[in-house]
Amino acid sequence: MKDSILSSSSLKKFAKSPNHFIDYKENPQGDKPEFAFGRAIHSFVLEHEKFDDEYVVFPKFDKRTKEGKKGHAEAMEAAGDKAHITEADFGMIKLMDTAVKAMLPAVELLMDTQRETHVEGTIYGVPFHGYVDAHKEGAYAIDLKSSRDSSPDSFMRDAHNMDYHLQAAVYRHLCEVDRFYWIVVEKSAPFNVSVYMQSPDAMQKSDYHLKSLIDKWKAWDGKPKSYSDEIMTLDLPRWA
Repeated sequence: MKDSILSSSSLKKFAKSPNHFIDYKENPQGDKPEFAFGRAIHSFVLEHEKFDDEYVVFPKFDKRTKEGKKGHAEAMEAAGDKAHITEADFGMIKLMDTAVKAMLPAVELLMDTQRETHVEGTIYGVPFHGYVDAHKEGAYAIDLKSSRDSSPDSFMRDAHNMDYHLQAAVYRHLCEVDRFYWIVVEKSAPFNVSVYMQSPDAMQKSDYHLKSLIDKWKAWDGKPKSYSDEIMTLDLPRWA
């Protein structure tokens, strides 16, 4: 486990517990519907020219009928190795893409950027790698997010709860840039799009968090470990 290349995802697992990190490495998760949908959005918005080569839009088949079963089987055979998305999801993706392209700051940030790039390097003495949605060399990196609510209060909570700032710190190091942006598009009407830049305070704190986790990972002996090896005191939550 200790000889593996880290990523923001695996480090997030380690932050929860070493056992989560081990499970993440030994038992890769299957493809969840929300992950497939997210990848389809990224492909359509960021690499539109590749979308038809990677995805096929599946009509709705009533597999309770003989005709439906036959149509589904024929569509599966024709699709080959392409990923499947439903007509409903494809309609939503097109509306989200239109919304992003109507948001001037998002368009300007994405202009002349490298898209869906594999990046790798060393951060605080540890090898890392990842796939950055978009970046402009020497300037900034971008993460495209889909969300139920892209408002400031909601996305601030999401970014904190899902540790988007740690991910931003990793990609700032790997891309060697000093700015990080999120383009956040909602998955339902009115498909609002918001653009956020990581603040200087958030950058500093996320770098500290990143280094602290890397130091803990370096010190870890690679053996299974839960949240704590000791008895912990359980208090009431702050809101109680």
